[in-house]
Amino acid sequence: MFVLILSLLDLIAGGLLLLNLNYYVNYVAAFMLLKGLFSIISSFGMGYWFDWMGFIDIITSISLFLFSFGLPASIFKTIAWLIVAKGVYCMLRTILKF
Repeated sequence: MFVLILSLLDLIAGGLLLLNLNYYVNYVAAFMLLKGLFSIISSFGMGYWFDWMGFIDIITSISLFLFSFGLPASIFKTIAWLIVAKGVYCMLRTILKF
């Protein structure tokens, strides 16, 4: 259930960038940064050195912060689609249990 909530956060972050919505961007960016840092630190602690999901979360949070400072969201379309794909992947993986 917790992974579904985190997947929903990915979809919200991607949607904010794709739809040029500037609502609560700083809060979502902060949550994404914390999520990415926690993911990377915990994976490094387990000896897994390439946590691609954590890196995508950090890149997304940087993109959201830059978007909130006035950069146009059209610059971040690829990152937005990447985070939406990650959210869908995690959601399907959780629901289908594979």
